[in-house]
Amino acid sequence: MERLPSPENTGTPDPPVSAIKHARHAPQPHANAPRFRGLVRLARPHQWTKNLLCFAGVFFSGHIGELPSVLRAFLTFLVFCAASSSVYVLNDLLDKDRDQNHPRKRLRPIPAGEVSPFHARIFGGVLGAAVYFLVLYGNLNLFG
Repeated sequence: MERLPSPENTGTPDPPVSAIKHARHAPQPHANAPRFRGLVRLARPHQWTKNLLCFAGVFFSGHIGELPSVLRAFLTFLVFCAASSSVYVLNDLLDKDRDQNHPRKRLRPIPAGEVSPFHARIFGGVLGAAVYFLVLYGNLNLFG
């Protein structure tokens, strides 16, 4: 076990014993668990700006001040974001082997090993299920 530097050598006091005990027993992330940052990168939120067009109808129809219309547009925005992200996850899963040899795409979460294919499938499935239930029970009437 490595010794902590003494105050004489570093000019800083030793940490309290209670801090050392808590640090030793702090929960460690599971080795195979995906990091939240990797899942966020996998969803590609920088692409969601295109989905802001869901608010165009409310804005140009003059209903921007009506809360039900704005909420419906916001729910539609969420559905489009989840749907596009689930397709991005599927694409990254299907292209994993090719992406590993590409100079830029190899840095994506799945080819880089930041998110395992198993966790990506779960994440994509959750996003797809969210889309399904939001469209089914969100009373969006997107297609008519």
